[in-house]
Amino acid sequence: MVIAVVDDTLQDRTAMETMLKQYFGGRGMDFSMDMYSSAEAFLKSYGPGRYSLIFFDIYMGGMNGMEAALRVRRMDGDCHLVFFTSSTDYAVDSYKVQAAYYLMKPLNYGELCAALDRIFGRNESGERELQVELKTGIKAAVPLKKILYLECIRRMPLVHTVDSVIEAVSSFSSLADQLKQDKRFLCCNRSIYVNMDWIREAGDMDLVLKNGEHLPMRVRGRAQIKKDYLRYMLRELRENDKTV
Repeated sequence: MVIAVVDDTLQDRTAMETMLKQYFGGRGMDFSMDMYSSAEAFLKSYGPGRYSLIFFDIYMGGMNGMEAALRVRRMDGDCHLVFFTSSTDYAVDSYKVQAAYYLMKPLNYGELCAALDRIFGRNESGERELQVELKTGIKAAVPLKKILYLECIRRMPLVHTVDSVIEAVSSFSSLADQLKQDKRFLCCNRSIYVNMDWIREAGDMDLVLKNGEHLPMRVRGRAQIKKDYLRYMLRELRENDKTV
């Protein structure tokens, strides 16, 4: 996941960088950050799909953050936008760009964590959830620990859980992007993301799940898939040993 922070105040950029490293590092989520001191510099290098999350200060010299966010939203309807600013003047306008959050300065780590937890689908217990839109128009939150794997068949995303198979209206790429932020999920095929906690063994050509299902591994990169799975299992064993 790549994040952008756009703020013309160095002190505030540094504070945001420190808090984001603390948040994502403490949750084992992979990420990288790009810092911009102006909206103009950001837009010069911006391209649709480049960022999963963008933080905008609103009051900046030159173009303000709201105008930059409007330009981003015209090009990208999926990335999360968060404003962090010193005034509530633009709070209502933030709905025009479907902002996920409107945070006030000085930055508060607890408020930032709450915002990010909601954006990345964590419930009150801290367990992450997959946000899925159903055919009925209802949005469901599926705990990641209950997901066996995500696959796409004839352009239909299917979320296989321990209880059922969920047909999603959400795009496969949007669901996959959510799962990629969690260390448990591995892409074993172009259209399959599997929860490694539910793998029983890695065979020569497929992965065998604890419920007996077999998931094919892509031919190219099969050795790397097995290596990633073994690395994950070893890390989990070490972490479990530390807690005993």
